Amino acid sequence: MYSLNKNKQYVIMCILYIGSFLMVLSIFYLCDVDHSYNVGLNKFINECLCLSDTKISKLLTSLRGEEYYLTRDKYKDNKHCLVSIWAFTHVVLYAMIGFFCPDLFYPSLIIGILFELGERIFNCHDILDVIFNTIGFGIGYQVNNLFLNKKSFKASIFYAGLIICVILTGMCIKIVNHN
Repeated sequence: MYSLNKNKQYVIMCILYIGSFLMVLSIFYLCDVDHSYNVGLNKFINECLCLSDTKISKLLTSLRGEEYYLTRDKYKDNKHCLVSIWAFTHVVLYAMIGFFCPDLFYPSLIIGILFELGERIFNCHDILDVIFNTIGFGIGYQVNNLFLNKKSFKASIFYAGLIICVILTGMCIKIVNHN
């Protein structure tokens, strides 16, 4: 496993959290203003990756806040959506944290729980996000553990950046195609 000292890991973790927070604010703003990609963006962030109609999934999704999807249109069709695009973004963020900050599982878990408590204020919370955060961290940790034994940190940043660019490009293409 390759890792930096803990102070550098905390800095990287803070940068990732601030960056993701700014992205969510940007998406929230873009969903609320009229522009040419508003329809596609709203449809994209309301996509469901895994529908489930079991009793346990109904219970878990019933604990979601009314504003979970952050759009002015209320998408009631997603009440059985167990894994949404938002859940996927949690997995991606925490996979990056687990990859770059493998020694910070407990601080990242605590921060994730605090974020969910903060989201309750805006009624956009989801208890499943804590589970998705943990899964994402585990994925990033394992990728670091398996593939970075002898590689440099600069190479890992390059590969992670490349993967992020591919994911963001795919998301942008999907948003444009929803129009």
